[in-house]
Amino acid sequence: MTALDDAITKLQADDTALAGAVTNLVTVVTTLVTTVQGIPAQIAAAVAAAEAAGATPDQLAALAKVSSDVEASTASVVSEAQTALAAVPAAPAP
Repeated sequence: MTALDDAITKLQADDTALAGAVTNLVTVVTTLVTTVQGIPAQIAAAVAAAEAAGATPDQLAALAKVSSDVEASTASVVSEAQTALAAVPAAPAP
């Protein structure tokens, strides 16, 4: 029975390690989504500040393009992240 007990102990340790890794991954993905979602607002604030300081639409055209591209990319990244997070099974009860 010792070999069986050792195998069970190893499986339990592996399960605990895997659960910790999944928790860390979920935290990283959630943080990434939050960060990425905040980028368009930061760009918009920068554009507003530049406009208030006298920047012209021509001067801000490149930044407007970046903002548009970031918003499109953000939607895609957030959608993929939400799909990935939804696929993570709940941790089993100990």
